[in-house]
Amino acid sequence: MPRDYRVVEGAKLGGSFDIGNDRSVLGELSLLGSETSLYLHDPKFIHIQDDGARCIHGVLHDRTKVTVLGSSVLTSLGSATRNDGCFHYAELMPAYVVSGGHHLSADVAEITKVIMHVDDAEDIFHDPDAMGHAIDPQALIGQLVAANEEFIGRTIPTGPSPEIAYFTGRIELADVATTIGRVRVFHRPESSHPLSTREVGMRNRTLVEISFPEPRLLDNALDAVMGLLRFLAILAGRPPNLAGIWLETVRGDAGMPLDLYWTHPPDRPAKWEERRPHPLEILIHVVEEPGRFATVLSNWLAADAGRIEARLRFASGFEQQRSFSIERLIGAANMFDILPDDAFRAVEPLDMDVLQARTRARTEFRALPESPGRNSVLDALGRLGRPTLRSKVLDRATLVSRALKEPLLDLELVTDEAVRCRNYFVHGTAGGFSYAENGDIVTFFTSALEFLFAASDLIDAGWDIAAWRGRGSVLAHPFNRVLHGWDVHATRIRKLRLERKDRTS
Repeated sequence: MPRDYRVVEGAKLGGSFDIGNDRSVLGELSLLGSETSLYLHDPKFIHIQDDGARCIHGVLHDRTKVTVLGSSVLTSLGSATRNDGCFHYAELMPAYVVSGGHHLSADVAEITKVIMHVDDAEDIFHDPDAMGHAIDPQALIGQLVAANEEFIGRTIPTGPSPEIAYFTGRIELADVATTIGRVRVFHRPESSHPLSTREVGMRNRTLVEISFPEPRLLDNALDAVMGLLRFLAILAGRPPNLAGIWLETVRGDAGMPLDLYWTHPPDRPAKWEERRPHPLEILIHVVEEPGRFATVLSNWLAADAGRIEARLRFASGFEQQRSFSIERLIGAANMFDILPDDAFRAVEPLDMDVLQARTRARTEFRALPESPGRNSVLDALGRLGRPTLRSKVLDRATLVSRALKEPLLDLELVTDEAVRCRNYFVHGTAGGFSYAENGDIVTFFTSALEFLFAASDLIDAGWDIAAWRGRGSVLAHPFNRVLHGWDVHATRIRKLRLERKDRTS
């Protein structure tokens, strides 16, 4: 799936662009990431409005067809004089540039397939035996050379130091039916030219493909991509960057997908970047556990619609990697509160005496004049009988602790203090100890809440966390770092709370 090397970062591409009313003007497309622009110019007056900038078709000078989508208008109309001549211009800032053998429609659902390569793909889908070098090439070189001699019809001389590189030939790694379509993971090896004497070898990329059951518009296709990227981020321990993305459509030629240039792609912040994923710690080994991978991926995506708000909150924190803030801590706690009710065990119904007391209290407070205090009590009465944030976090944490088969030390204490910490920064209520003097524990609370949220989410989908934990760790994945430091932090939290209690008693 080679990228069209004429449409790459930094390129300046000239051509003609259709601006409506059967009119084409000259333009230059500058691909500069978030500063990508389309500069249009013509001797006649140009005025581009927002509607007209939504989808512009163009043909580059080399006859490549480009579709410029989702543009914002930087300069809707302008004019200038050069060399005693006047011309008019407009400048747009595109969201997407699609290039290839045909144009893409903004209004007609025609995307049937998305293929992408992410920078961590070869670690996420680690396949150590796919490629290699012969351990004893001297014993094999004669047979290989003889086969080639018969094919090309001439003698091939050999020497005392042969080298043999190989690809085993297994292309397919996974093919999973999901709610977004069929998700396929496969190798795409590329060999050097067979007649090259300067460089001989193979380069492999592991690609991920989504085949949609029905054609989609670009935005809908990218929604599916984003959902899958969020899943891969959890497996790897950091968000992946898109290294390439291609589109197949109902109009496309076989084997010739369109190239998508995304001006604001999902981008892993480099400043606080996590370590590169280690194959040992990928949460599910696709090559070793294809059935498990299929089950978890299918179930996780099936639950995405119901849990999307909470998962987006998780992703917004997790993508910050080694950068921690109070806002991230608050978000890490709040995402438990916006999970749907079916993510939690049923709450025991209230006793009749409590129900009657709540009814009496509601009647009395509703009779009072409108005030913040009155409304606050009525809100609290409305929540009576519903799970609290503390109980929600503990419920999900207990699921993780049981699945690990090695109970987490002082689980209720840690989760209770994590919520207290969140409440301190939201409401100003007292915590169990000074958070300002123990910033490293506040950071631990954030990582622990994110771990408990994502791990329980995957366990619901069928993940075997105990098997993953049993493979060992080099502390590359943030989940392993949480587990590695859990006992130390739990012991310290208990000590700090006891010290605070002794000082105040």
